[in-house]
Amino acid sequence: MKMIRHFFCLNMVFLFFVACDPPDPPVKQIPFTPITILATIENGQEYASIVDSVQIAMELNLPDEQIAQETNREDKKVVVITAPYTGSGFEIVLPIPVKSECLFPLFYDMPEGIEIEGDAKVDGMAFWEVEAVKDGNIVGYFYQSKTDDEDKAWWYKTAYAFVVKSISVEGEFYTSKKDSTTNKVTRIDEHEYKCKFKKGWNVMHYREKDILTDGVPGIRVEYFTEKLSGVQWYFDPK
Repeated sequence: MKMIRHFFCLNMVFLFFVACDPPDPPVKQIPFTPITILATIENGQEYASIVDSVQIAMELNLPDEQIAQETNREDKKVVVITAPYTGSGFEIVLPIPVKSECLFPLFYDMPEGIEIEGDAKVDGMAFWEVEAVKDGNIVGYFYQSKTDDEDKAWWYKTAYAFVVKSISVEGEFYTSKKDSTTNKVTRIDEHEYKCKFKKGWNVMHYREKDILTDGVPGIRVEYFTEKLSGVQWYFDPK
């Protein structure tokens, strides 16, 4: 009988220590990176009479019949945020998170030469311009660009990109075109990515310029997320 009690007591002590083991630490949740756009437009006061608000529209990743129910725009986009035009610019706090129906696989099936660190099928979206509106009608677009003082051949544009997970996209690839009759190469383009995206919103820059490769014309295109100085907002009337 003493042996039975002794065994029972040992089991109770064992169960006590098992039950009192500290729980596993919670998985750290990485928050979405927010961005607020504070735009001062080049000669912005000149547009105060023709622009009363701004808006951001995003393309819908839905079947056509569902898109028709959500929007009547030809570009299949839906307005997700609006803000007043203050006379020389605007302020927009970008939405977090972005609606799932506005997300697409951004980097899936990239060409050979591009290395991806992270989930290549990660969903995201990007926009390059903010719509200028007057009385409910789109009258133009606001966009960001700059002039490269060292090489004025470059043309710049800035995008805002949202991803649901952090991802790195880097590398370079080339594309070419040939004459269908002579089979001679008539164009060679260069593409380079140097992008590190954090979960949430990111600023991505694009630049391009005309090039010659062994006498063959083409363009060089670069995408990068490194901070860029001298970027300015401009208005492009519709």
